[in-house]
This record gives sequence, C-alpha cells and structure tokens, in this order.
Amino acid sequence: QLGISPDLRVALFAGSAHAPNLQAAARLEALAPQLEDRGWTVLIAGSVCKTRRTSQGCLVTGPLEDLTMCYEASDLAVNPVETGSGMNVKNLHAMARGLAVLCSPVGARGFEDGEERGLLEIASEDLPALLGELQSDPARLERLCQAAHRYAEQCFSWPAIVQRRLTFIAGHLSP
Repeated sequence: QLGISPDLRVALFAGSAHAPNLQAAARLEALAPQLEDRGWTVLIAGSVCKTRRTSQGCLVTGPLEDLTMCYEASDLAVNPVETGSGMNVKNLHAMARGLAVLCSPVGARGFEDGEERGLLEIASEDLPALLGELQSDPARLERLCQAAHRYAEQCFSWPAIVQRRLTFIAGHLSP
C-alpha cells in the first residue's frame, strides 16, 4: 500500500506536526541517503509532514487516518527528537507493535533503555552506523524487537499498570 518493496529494511518515524517532530523529520530526511547506503529506507509517517513525497532513501506519507500499515511495513522505529518534554508515546506505540526503538536521549525520556528493553539511546550522527550493524545482524534486530514488545507489555500494558496499583494499595492497607 505504501509502495515500499518488502525486501527493504524500513526505519519508521511517526509524528504529529509538533515543532520537535518537524525538526526530527528534517534531520531524518537529511540522513536518509546515508541510511539507504546501509540498506535502510526511512518512512516518515503522519501529520509531521503536510504532503506525500519521496526522496533518496525516504518516503514521507503526509497525514494519515491510521498508521497501522506504516507500523506493519517497518522493521524498527527511530525517534531523534532533540527538544520537548513529557514521555514520548510514539516509542510506546512502536514497542507495543513489536518494533525496537532507536532514539535520542530526549526521545528516550520516560523509558529505561538497553538491549533487554529494545529501546536504545543513540545520537543522530551515530544512527547510520548502528543501522548498518543491525542490517548485517538480523538476529540482533529480532531480539531487540522481541525485547521491545516484552517491555511494553510488562511495564505499560493496562494489566501491568493495574497490578502495580493493586500491589501499592495492598501495601498500604492495615491488616
């Protein structure tokens, strides 16, 4: 549906037309030729860009009613935002769909990072090298994606949240 060959590795950035996302999308478009050299296509999805367009190593969807097809077409998510506040829900959306996330320290706020969580903090300038490593190590990419899904499910799903609240309440009740 998106016109992306199933043979390509796809790095997804999904976002709204919010200033930090606009800056991140521009940075990714500029990096896209380097990422393409390492076997990756950048998919920038959502209202972060006003219109659909393509450039070397990059597809921009423009606004979409539903991003499901973008998540399904992707191998991992990237979140190189450098400003903003609050938790990046886009990370959680990706992890819940089984996508590992590579993000800036600002993009990682609200999450613990590490291979065992499937969320890696990385500077934008290091993104091409890491994506090159993941291109040549599909087993590592798969482990990261599985870890991301587990992390989302164990820490951020409604059952996990409810259980933490019940445990907290039970710990404060008198016997």
